[in-house]
Amino acid sequence: DLAPVVRDIVAHMARSHEAQSPAQIIQSLEHRRALLAKWPDLDLALFIQRNTGIQPDDQGSYHPEQPWGGLMSAQQLVANTMRRIFARDSAPCTTDYLVSETERMVGQFLPKGYNTLGAVRVTISRSDDISWHSPCTFGLREWSTGARSRSTGDYIYEFLLQRGPTEIEEIIEYVHGKTKAKRRTVQEAINHDRENRFIRISDQKVAANPVPDVQHGASPSLTVVPDQLECKPAPVLRESELEWLTRYLRELDELTPPLPSQVAITGPRAAGFAQIGDALEITVVADPDCRPDLELRIAETAAAATRAVPCVRPDIKIQSCQQWAKQQAGNALLKHQNVWLPPDDTP
Repeated sequence: DLAPVVRDIVAHMARSHEAQSPAQIIQSLEHRRALLAKWPDLDLALFIQRNTGIQPDDQGSYHPEQPWGGLMSAQQLVANTMRRIFARDSAPCTTDYLVSETERMVGQFLPKGYNTLGAVRVTISRSDDISWHSPCTFGLREWSTGARSRSTGDYIYEFLLQRGPTEIEEIIEYVHGKTKAKRRTVQEAINHDRENRFIRISDQKVAANPVPDVQHGASPSLTVVPDQLECKPAPVLRESELEWLTRYLRELDELTPPLPSQVAITGPRAAGFAQIGDALEITVVADPDCRPDLELRIAETAAAATRAVPCVRPDIKIQSCQQWAKQQAGNALLKHQNVWLPPDDTP
């Protein structure tokens, strides 16, 4: 059965960034040597034509632009196209760029309305050869030799931003698969993170702290409580709000410039009051010149999070940098909790 060979040829061509000769294709099948040995007289061109309907050009070569994408699943196509982009550009890429290039290159083979961004994120999280390089930017792991060594906490935080609140056992399993870290190492990273990036919630779950110390060291950590629990005045988030906020921050990370100056929890909630039925108040601070471009995109990020968590509908407002500074200076008791700052920015 040569079906595995067909799949491997299709995958090889889908991730190639230049024309491939029959010899190059055969070389890519080195791991199938034992299987191909049973077919010593295999006519590769005829084999490809019969199994895919694709023919070579006048020089006998095959091209990645040919319809290989129609012969694999959408997720596989996105993964192979990402590798094709990395091979072509030889540089790390933002997720936004990976999505737009993938849709430009193979969008005609993807189902209508396909979630390309989701497929890109799945590929990044599952791949052993793609790694984080900088905020929202990924590339081949071999390129990151000069980058800062990632800690166990870094892996946990990245995982929780993607997954939301997760049971500790799942976190341990994920990190062990990435770093071979022991159970105790993972637990210590969660319990003693210097940047206070993790929150323990009910049912033995852990979530990414939307207000880590790196963004607002002077503010106390938010307490996460069940949705219907009545509690004493304190800076709190309901569990559903935490899930919404995690998704919202993930969407904010995908924004392209111009970007907001900061995004914060404001109002009574940030000041330490939480009553059942109170809406979560979010303030987006932006330069006035950027506001026309930002308003629609900010609304779309919030709508995406609410589609995933319909029970949470925060009150979101946009303020200019001048309004924000004047408001904060004029009221020493006014509290806020920064939840998002631009990449590489500091409070």
